[in-house]
Amino acid sequence: MLLEDKSRPFTQDPREVYDIVELSDSEDEHTPIWHWCTTTLPHLIGTPLSILSWALSLRFLLLLWRSLWDGSGKPGIVAACYFGTQVSLLIARVADDGWRFLCTNPKLRPRLRLAGQEVPHADVIITTCGEEIDVVMDTVRAACDLDYPADRYRILVADDAAKPDLEIQIAAMATRTPITLLYYARPTKGGMKAGNMNSALNYLHSLGGAEYCTFCDVDMIFEPEFLRATLALLVNDDQVGVAVVPQRFYNVPTNDPLYQSLNVDGKFDEIQRDSMNCAWVTGPGVVFRCTAIRDIGGFPENALAEDILTGFTLQGRGWKVVYCREELQFGLVPDTFKAHVTQRMKWFVGRLRNSRRLDCAVFSPIVKGMTWKQRISAICHCASPIASMMNRPLCSWIILLLVASGQPLITAKSSELQNILFVYFLARITAFVEELLASTGCGYLALRRRIEGMHWLHTHLFFALAKDLCPKWLAGQRIGFIPTALAESKIQERHPDRRPNLRQRLRVMFLYQDLWFHVVVVALAAAIFAVGLVKASNHGTLHYLLTHVLVPGAAWSSHFASLRPLAYAVSPPTMPERRELMDRDFARPRPEVKENEDYLQLHLEYESQGHTFEVWRPKPEQKLEKWDAWAILPEIPRNIGLILWVVVGLGICH
Repeated sequence: MLLEDKSRPFTQDPREVYDIVELSDSEDEHTPIWHWCTTTLPHLIGTPLSILSWALSLRFLLLLWRSLWDGSGKPGIVAACYFGTQVSLLIARVADDGWRFLCTNPKLRPRLRLAGQEVPHADVIITTCGEEIDVVMDTVRAACDLDYPADRYRILVADDAAKPDLEIQIAAMATRTPITLLYYARPTKGGMKAGNMNSALNYLHSLGGAEYCTFCDVDMIFEPEFLRATLALLVNDDQVGVAVVPQRFYNVPTNDPLYQSLNVDGKFDEIQRDSMNCAWVTGPGVVFRCTAIRDIGGFPENALAEDILTGFTLQGRGWKVVYCREELQFGLVPDTFKAHVTQRMKWFVGRLRNSRRLDCAVFSPIVKGMTWKQRISAICHCASPIASMMNRPLCSWIILLLVASGQPLITAKSSELQNILFVYFLARITAFVEELLASTGCGYLALRRRIEGMHWLHTHLFFALAKDLCPKWLAGQRIGFIPTALAESKIQERHPDRRPNLRQRLRVMFLYQDLWFHVVVVALAAAIFAVGLVKASNHGTLHYLLTHVLVPGAAWSSHFASLRPLAYAVSPPTMPERRELMDRDFARPRPEVKENEDYLQLHLEYESQGHTFEVWRPKPEQKLEKWDAWAILPEIPRNIGLILWVVVGLGICH
């Protein structure tokens, strides 16, 4: 919680003196035609296509419902249960994608820049909690080298681990930069990460508050233009409370086997949300207006997903949340399977706990001031943990059991079965075209990797969410706050010099990282599928195959997505050491001079040589997604299924 602000803020320059320049999208590497195809065209075609897709889904359910009552008696239990799973999966789709119908404005937010030396004051706060000091110092040095006047921003390292070695290095670094660089360790712990953030803001305000502040994760390297790009969005509109910057990473393996890049989220989802003024506050590198944070009483403490909760709280108070669609920060993804799964579980359990604090964004006074679009977006956020993340794996397991029963999942007669199959064929084709349109902005392989990644991750999320819903005496210890860097596994499977042999690696991942989930899922799915094919072969009819095994909506490819973590465990990607992914440079000379005799005396020699201290930044090639021919391999089961339904659909047409 923030204390009452009794400090004297920095002198605020009149708004009209700020020189803001709008950058043209024509400066991008793509042609105007391609830019139109990746922005306007998907919206023009995508909206009617989405309406068609939802209409086909509802028509599919209606035909299934009619088929239940086609016979003279009551519907079979198996067929009725299968219909129930399809209704439940449609509800999951509403929770995940229902908000997209509100995206009626395809226009992108302009890219702005603050120009000149007359710019607002800002604080850059780097939060740490026991991470490696080398990683922390790389982030600090990059923050000291921003393209921003040295007397207009200061840097605070808020160390929740209170490491003396880090404090010494920060003090030494402070003598080598004209930027005001401070170290702070709060005396009283509590409130999780948000508690550290609030304490850091209180400390800075006791020294004299700034107009804006940004919080940087310990591994995030800011690009030099970070402040000029983000602050321009806040200065340009007094109602903007926060500017969100997409997260990018420089240590993502080739083909991104676990979907860690989050490129689809930043290049597709957030741009759509921003088009309807419903952007979410996601992760580090977010720039806040300090008056907005004080208006909501500080960051919500004791929250696993304090970032999104902060954004909803700001929107509930009438503040705008805007999205800066530029790649201005690059950090590190978890380097092990265990840390990746732990991070994702923390995110979605955080969503579940947010829904409790927000009363599902329906009755809570926190969301009272939201627009109706923002309210629907928040409701989808609150509903997704149960309606989607728990619902989808549960439905997939029930479908497996229904197929294993040997009873028909669809009891329609031949003529009605043809109608069901044809509608499902059209739905699959429509969904495929929707994916192609969505991928114009984020890449088809990245989009498919996210879909595949969520299929196998659902199993882990189901148990984590279920544990959080159960009473503590029954569930035991629930997931709590832990920095991602501290959740890394000791086996370090991506580094060949620290990677254990195959037997030891599989043993650890199977017993202690829940890899057995996926072994069970794949084994059961393969056995049930094989037995079903044998029975279908004995019956010798296509009707039996399409009502007992290859049933519309069974989604066998989602079960076999569990092969991905198994393949990862057997053959994990090899990554270089962190330093090998970065380029060494020197901080740019600054015309400003810090009034510090120690600084002048100790570093006059460095200044005369044109540099002051070294700065490590990600190599340009590491900022890009990397794909090779093996990226197509996981798509084979899904494409086989798509081809099957094309053949079935064309056969019905003839």
